[in-house]
Amino acid sequence: MTAFHAAPLASVCKIAMGQAPEGTSYNTDGEGYALIAGAGDFGETTPEPGKWTTEPTKLSTPGDIILCIRATIGNRNWSDGSYCLGRGVAGLRGFSERLDQSYLWHWLGYSALDLKAKGRGATFLQVSKQDIGSLEIPLPPLAEQKRIAGILDATDALRVKRREALAQLDTLLQSTFLDMFGDPVTNPMGWETAQLDNFCKTGTGGTPSRKQASRYYGGGMIPWVKSGELREGVINSTDEHITERALKETNVKLVPKNAILLALYGATVGRLGILGIEATTNQAVCHIIPDPKRADMQYLFHVLANQVAYLVGRGVGGAQPNISQGIVRALQISLPPLETQRRFAAIVESVERQKTRMRNHLT
Repeated sequence: MTAFHAAPLASVCKIAMGQAPEGTSYNTDGEGYALIAGAGDFGETTPEPGKWTTEPTKLSTPGDIILCIRATIGNRNWSDGSYCLGRGVAGLRGFSERLDQSYLWHWLGYSALDLKAKGRGATFLQVSKQDIGSLEIPLPPLAEQKRIAGILDATDALRVKRREALAQLDTLLQSTFLDMFGDPVTNPMGWETAQLDNFCKTGTGGTPSRKQASRYYGGGMIPWVKSGELREGVINSTDEHITERALKETNVKLVPKNAILLALYGATVGRLGILGIEATTNQAVCHIIPDPKRADMQYLFHVLANQVAYLVGRGVGGAQPNISQGIVRALQISLPPLETQRRFAAIVESVERQKTRMRNHLT
């Protein structure tokens, strides 16, 4: 591998640290310059600000790289206009005779962890102008920088296309479901309905007390799913495990593969997943096991996904309502002929294969 000369970033790049404008100058009416205070004002690649200021301090210019220097250190966006840079960000522009701006963009992404390691602070981490400027950046000839950046730009474009294709496949599945079965809440096609507990087994798992934690949880081999691990997909591994003793001496149960999991409360309330392995769950997770003679698992999963808002709306509590097992069990479910449900499941399987190929390509 060719070794390139490296130099401190400050020697080849202008670094403009942001400065907060007077609070009295803020507005949400679009007057003045859009304010970028931190990663909360970032979009996918360019800013999505929510505030403006009529008394800007430091301004970016189009083509600058806006870099987060507090809390989410290393996050970055392209400046596609002139923005007021708040104290949570800095503006970077390479000296054109020595550093290609796109090359700098990709190198900053690669070096984000190194920059974050320099962070200091009690409440949240922050880096200084000196911290940024002291980073050593490899400097191949300018033509080689442009060639490298071109390859990485093309790679990023492919990633964007794959992510868009994945989103389109999800939209396709949703459209296919509604075309075949209609809205499961209103049941416009007049399918037979049944209460969920008439054709499904449900239950929850267990969360250890402090005494149980040391005795039963940790050091085991049995996967333990927590509500935070539900991400609208198949769960094939877990962060934590329990012991065989826990299965025998506590109320935790082993849930079979292909069970549907539903978060009952907390920050992830209403989130769904499908169990791809035998596992146990914590008490915030409800498992739902349909009778295969009456309901296909994939069909039921998509029915529930279309009724999550209804379920959460029936829950009790404030901003994060709790869904009881009683609410889940009492849910009325449309039950088209099993053959029709399985036809939809075959479509899901085909789409999931395509999504797997795309995810692998992304990786």
